Amino acid sequence: MSAEHKITASWKQAPHPSKPNTYSRNLMVDFGHNISLSASASPDYLGDASLPDPEQLFLSSLSSCHMLSFLAIAEMRGCKVLSYYDEASAYLEKDQGALARVKRVVLRPRVEFDPSGKIPDHDALEKMHNKAHDICFIARSVTTEVSVEHDRSE
Repeated sequence: MSAEHKITASWKQAPHPSKPNTYSRNLMVDFGHNISLSASASPDYLGDASLPDPEQLFLSSLSSCHMLSFLAIAEMRGCKVLSYYDEASAYLEKDQGALARVKRVVLRPRVEFDPSGKIPDHDALEKMHNKAHDICFIARSVTTEVSVEHDRSE
């Protein structure tokens, strides 16, 4: 299987709205099909806090890939998912060369299953999340440590 995925990222010179003598960090990401997203650098790097930053977009890629992988596994196992919610975190840390990178990501999925159907026990749920991580294209493409802390009360 081979698939190409494309976006267009663009930026135009503009003054920073609150910092003289520097540039705006705001940009546009175009996904095609008339779908665009305004984004910016992290506020730590003079970006606009009201817009998503690259670190958040990276995190959303990992979280949503895990979610979609999990939903496919649940369906294959005959478990009907009613809702899935993930409050994920990414941790930007400096490595030995003092350069920052997203060193680790923690996914915290909360899954609600249809009570009238098949509901996995704790061990089965953990195996489903492990399998979702193993097959997630994005997680398999990065060196960032990704851990999953699923809700054990399910």
